[in-house]
Amino acid sequence: LPFTMLGWGGPQITEYPDEPSPQSKSEYLKIADDLFQEMSAINDSVGWEKVSESEKVKMWTKPLEGYDIPMIRMEGMMSASPEEVFEMHEEADLDTKKKWDRLLNHMEIVEEVVEKDLEVMYAEFKGIFPVGARNICAIKATKRLRDGTICGYGCTINHRKKPITSSFVRAKGKMISFCHPIPGEPYKCRFVRLVLMNPMGNIPTFIIKLVQGEAPKFFYVLDKILIEKYGLRKAPAPSPSLSLPVPDLPSAIPGVEGEGESDSESEDEDGDVFHDTPAYDRGISPRQMKAMEVQIQNLVQTIQLSTSNLERRLEKIESVSKNSVAAIVPRTSINSFFGVPLQFIALLVGWPVVVATLYHIFLRRRGGSFK
Repeated sequence: LPFTMLGWGGPQITEYPDEPSPQSKSEYLKIADDLFQEMSAINDSVGWEKVSESEKVKMWTKPLEGYDIPMIRMEGMMSASPEEVFEMHEEADLDTKKKWDRLLNHMEIVEEVVEKDLEVMYAEFKGIFPVGARNICAIKATKRLRDGTICGYGCTINHRKKPITSSFVRAKGKMISFCHPIPGEPYKCRFVRLVLMNPMGNIPTFIIKLVQGEAPKFFYVLDKILIEKYGLRKAPAPSPSLSLPVPDLPSAIPGVEGEGESDSESEDEDGDVFHDTPAYDRGISPRQMKAMEVQIQNLVQTIQLSTSNLERRLEKIESVSKNSVAAIVPRTSINSFFGVPLQFIALLVGWPVVVATLYHIFLRRRGGSFK
């Protein structure tokens, strides 16, 4: 019995009664869907205990009912897109996967249930003395979320083509990985991986801790392979946008206390940023307010006069243009001036009026507080 429990031999059964034994496509799909819901809920749940943290990866553990070994959750940044990380982690060949899983010895696809999205896989793992070799038979599923996240997940099952034998101890478990996109960073990915594995048999505690301690190294090796394949790439620079210039408002009113002071920022308990009232908006006398209003009115009148003159000149140019080309081409309206649309010219000339008017209204409203 001791030799059997250590893996030197194995149980004389062909399947585990408490493991699912799907026979039809619908049964496979239900197992995969239930598993995704369960593992996603565990990932979002509370009760995780952080056990290690490095520059590259963080690791948490969480005990689950019915399992002697806690679930492991790891998270880290990868130097590749979610699609590239998923392809490398889930679809790499045996030799590539051996680079980050040194115990992996053999892997094969037993059955393809849904092309590229659901299949049955079988794998064999080397033993660590005095523990014997293990193997697993599990479903392997893929799900793509609307936000661009790619999920790979699976759990062990019974399968008629891969019965339990005395050559290996059949392990149980379930896992899920999330390849999250990062906005503005098309060549980076936030990679999250949850693993719950029961190796079965009587495993010494130091072996369990040894395997758990090796888990974070997987992130370093996988990222190194990704960099070797794709290189270190930077996100493309954003395209410049066209916008109208905004006039500079005075930072202070001459003769007012606090001249030259700029806006300051404060932060409330929730972390929201608020701007303090500018220095030139505190303690302005009615006389100073009246003088500013007169200046603004003069500016508005000047802008209106300039706009009116420009409109008359454009009408004259349009009239001359119509008369000169009437004998050559059919009558058409002039919609541009030297290649510049008239609407844009009107906007370019008239927008300061809007700005000045709004600022004038603002000052009048504020003036009521100084009576």
